[in-house]
Amino acid sequence: MSAPNPEQNSTWDDSQIDQVRECLASFTESIGSPSHQNDATMDNSYSMGFRSPSMSALAGQTSPAQGRSLREYEEQMSALRKENFNLKLRIYFLEENAGLTAGHATSPTTADGNTSGGTPESLIKQNIDLKVELESLRKDLQEKQDLLLQAGKAMDLMEESSRKAQDHNREIIDDLEHRLELLHHEIKQMEQAERQQQQQANMTRSRLNETGLLDFLEKMDHRELNVQDKLQALEMDSVVRQCHEQNEELCRKIGELHQQLEERELKIGALEAEVNDLRFECAELKDKLEENGKSTSDAEIMRLKKDLFAAKSDLADKLCQLDDTEVKLREKTTEHVQACKVVEKLCKTIPELEKEISRLKRNSIVSDPGNPTRNAPIIDENQQPVTQDEYDAVIQRLRALQKKNESLIAKLTGGSTDRNENIIIKQLNEELIQARDETDKAQRWRKDCMDLCAISTARLEELAGFLDSLLRNKEFSGSLPVDRRKAMRKAVDRSLDLSRSLNMSISVTGFSLPESSLAHLSCLSGYLDGGEDSLLEANKENRAEESVGSVAKVIETLKAENRELRGQLAGHNKKDVRRKIIPALAEPLSDSEAWSEPDRDVSQARI
Repeated sequence: MSAPNPEQNSTWDDSQIDQVRECLASFTESIGSPSHQNDATMDNSYSMGFRSPSMSALAGQTSPAQGRSLREYEEQMSALRKENFNLKLRIYFLEENAGLTAGHATSPTTADGNTSGGTPESLIKQNIDLKVELESLRKDLQEKQDLLLQAGKAMDLMEESSRKAQDHNREIIDDLEHRLELLHHEIKQMEQAERQQQQQANMTRSRLNETGLLDFLEKMDHRELNVQDKLQALEMDSVVRQCHEQNEELCRKIGELHQQLEERELKIGALEAEVNDLRFECAELKDKLEENGKSTSDAEIMRLKKDLFAAKSDLADKLCQLDDTEVKLREKTTEHVQACKVVEKLCKTIPELEKEISRLKRNSIVSDPGNPTRNAPIIDENQQPVTQDEYDAVIQRLRALQKKNESLIAKLTGGSTDRNENIIIKQLNEELIQARDETDKAQRWRKDCMDLCAISTARLEELAGFLDSLLRNKEFSGSLPVDRRKAMRKAVDRSLDLSRSLNMSISVTGFSLPESSLAHLSCLSGYLDGGEDSLLEANKENRAEESVGSVAKVIETLKAENRELRGQLAGHNKKDVRRKIIPALAEPLSDSEAWSEPDRDVSQARI
């Protein structure tokens, strides 16, 4: 499968970026001039892959010539803001992908012809759409949470206002009741004054009967009584009218307060319904976010697995190349040594040849073609005759030696590339040694973490067994209420389940559990069983208080240890995930094992 052309990807991304920028410019113009809000549309070629769903909502709006409400304008502005936000996100992700594709274009190919980088066009589009959808969902979730907070604040304000209204109504009712009590008290005082007047009148009658003025006094009394009765009747009528008016006002106010309370209860019910809807929407958005996160995490895991496989194949190729280069290096070193020896020999023979050339030049008589002594024998420095054939043979030999010297010099100059290969080989060997050291350290750290987790689970099981033995003790359990016993029993069961699950997970990984700490459990239970007689003799009240305090301390220690264990487990899980992501460089395998199962640790973990 051939790799995609990086130039085509870069031009395609630039065209998309230009189209998105044109769409943004049209949207900003439509926001700036409300008369042209419906004219901002996207190009058909680009809208097939990147058009947002909010554009369909904007396409069905009314024209600016018709009357619009403020709510419609606000909805339109919010839709345009969302569209602008989505387009900005698309531009950011497109630029990021353009940089990634440009970086992947320069990456080298693997040994089998497949490229390690560069993703297809559909995956890039899908990744951008998923990222934009994720950001929009996060923004919607934030807006929903803000609305939920505002609704909660509004409900708090409504509750405070209803509370204040109820307090005010109570104050008014208390004031009216106090006024009624005052009126009743005044009526009682008037009745007492009337009784006193009657007593005084009786006294005056008895006295007037003695003086003979009884008739006159009776008439006067009748007149006074009539006047008093009229006055009392008038006063009572006025008081009764005032009471009726006050009662009517109170009834009217109470009715108004009941209406206000009903309206507020209706508003509270509507707000509660809205809050429930918002909670449901928040839950749906959280589920969507979790699903998107899972899908993205699965895609990243698959990508990391592919990268791991490609890296391991690259490593195998590099190791093969390393072996080949080592063999070539040995051959080149031997050739280099031989060439050095030959060069030394040639360097020794060069001055002799130069002397011979100078001798031949001095003794040459063939330079002039018209010279009659051309065919005469050549005499060297030792006064020995040299023929023309010997002279030509020496010249050819000299030329061959010069060519051989030049070839050896070229080989010596070409040894710099071998040196570079030697440097690269040394660097690869150092990196291989460093990677093996890191894997050994990671394996040791993993073993230490597993031992620590095993010790902590054993400690948790020991404490849970101790608390279980305390709960089984009749004297201790009888001094505790039922709800506390149930809560403690639930905590013990949960801790036991946690320790069992941890033991199962550790046993699957192949590490042994230290069970020496569990040996003290029988001693603790025996101590508790043997101490029943001494506990019966002690004071029950002090025993109950001490047992409750000890149980509270034990529960607090268990909770603290549970928290520490959970934190250690979370950190251990994170470290395991990171170690799984990092490729473990093992011993070099054969070709069949490397292609069939690149990582035997992964297969063992799957089993």
